[in-house]
Amino acid sequence: MIDGLLVAFILYLSVVTLIGIVGAWYQKKATPHTQAGTDFILGGRSTHWLLTALSAHAADMSDWLFMGLPAAVFLKGGTQMWIPIGLLCGMFCAWHFIARPLRIASAQYGATTLASFFQKRYDDTRGLLGAISAGISFFFFSIYISVGLKGIGYVLESAFGLHYHLGVGVALVVILTYLLLGGFASVALLDLFQGFFLLAMLILVPVIAYMATGSLSEISSAAEARNLSLSLIPDFSFITMLSIVLNPFAWCLGYFGMPHILTKFMGSENAADFHKAKYVGVTWQLLATGAAVAVGLVGIAYFQDIIVEKPELIFVLMAKQLFSPFWAGIVLCAIVAATISTVDSQLLVLAGIITEDFYKGLLRPIASHHELKRVYTIALVIAATIGFVIAWHESSTIMGLVRYAWAGLGATFGPLMLVSLYAEYPNKYGALAGIITGATVAATWDLINPHVTSMQIYAIVPAYAASFVAIYGVSWATTKP
Repeated sequence: MIDGLLVAFILYLSVVTLIGIVGAWYQKKATPHTQAGTDFILGGRSTHWLLTALSAHAADMSDWLFMGLPAAVFLKGGTQMWIPIGLLCGMFCAWHFIARPLRIASAQYGATTLASFFQKRYDDTRGLLGAISAGISFFFFSIYISVGLKGIGYVLESAFGLHYHLGVGVALVVILTYLLLGGFASVALLDLFQGFFLLAMLILVPVIAYMATGSLSEISSAAEARNLSLSLIPDFSFITMLSIVLNPFAWCLGYFGMPHILTKFMGSENAADFHKAKYVGVTWQLLATGAAVAVGLVGIAYFQDIIVEKPELIFVLMAKQLFSPFWAGIVLCAIVAATISTVDSQLLVLAGIITEDFYKGLLRPIASHHELKRVYTIALVIAATIGFVIAWHESSTIMGLVRYAWAGLGATFGPLMLVSLYAEYPNKYGALAGIITGATVAATWDLINPHVTSMQIYAIVPAYAASFVAIYGVSWATTKP
């Protein structure tokens, strides 16, 4: 069985590497004279709208789509479906309100990262705003990257028989290979392929599992046996409705401040095509998250007589039981595809932070093209190493780490992004206070929550509110009459 799985895995890695090489060729052909920053980090702002659409959404989902979300539905039932509903609303709003103005403004400022955009938007000549933005991004992205690597390790260990740490190492080598060759262009082209591939596999498995399970009544009976509600709204009490809004649905706020998604908007060729990209991307997300929810729902009946020790692996277990070894390997490569599509984008952003925001922005403003390219190469290796070190320990759950990093990045940059694009009043002092406040509250809220209210509130909600208050409060206090 292991041989067939490994053959499929090796075939998949070969295809990924080949696409990465094609992406490198495409970038050199399309942007032969661009500078290192826009070339590798944003692909010379020349990405086709279809690549932008699929790349933005594929970079968003990661192994959470195959592991975290199905496990949440499998364990907690219907209320967890508010997470993908909230995400769908959030991504639609990001396309509608953020994509076009950010693409235009970032090009006008010559910004290639969020930190450099904020620094130039608020004319922070001392570089403090850019440096702190970069530092906070670095912290939360290191955690986020470790989530993807952790997922790869789990899948390769349980599905392909590779040791956890060996699997993570192999995946990192492949990712670094095409990132060093082609940068942003390789990532975008690969995400286009992997977006279609993982969507097909994600739909296939719950459909086949449902046919093997029997019917909706079987799922309902299995849920009742576990005292699990499949309803989106278990009851219409005020507390229940408020809990839904302040927890699963609140995930929607993250999109306004997610650097690895927003940089896809910044790297697009033509802002006028975003209306097409929006509907293609949102349709893809609707199908993908719907299929992931279906995995969790079908799993309730499929595993009703089986004790699942690690619910995050129910997709893996289904695939291995429903298909022959080789085809199970092809299906399970979809999880690797989803993870790689997120990890490569995050590594690209993290390397950009090190290169553009720390090295060029703070240390060497006059750095040459070749010098920046060398630093970028070193930065990629450093970022990958940090992620690998954090992922070394297998204790934390994927869902828990994603919740933490999502709230941190979203609350740090989301409020300021909205303000930067749609308001004139705030100044650089308010901007600085906003990102520090958002990051601090998001990072510590889980410790504060029990002392404030007995209701669990997702950290991104109070962090967002605190950030807005800090932005406007400090701007008002530091504006000369």
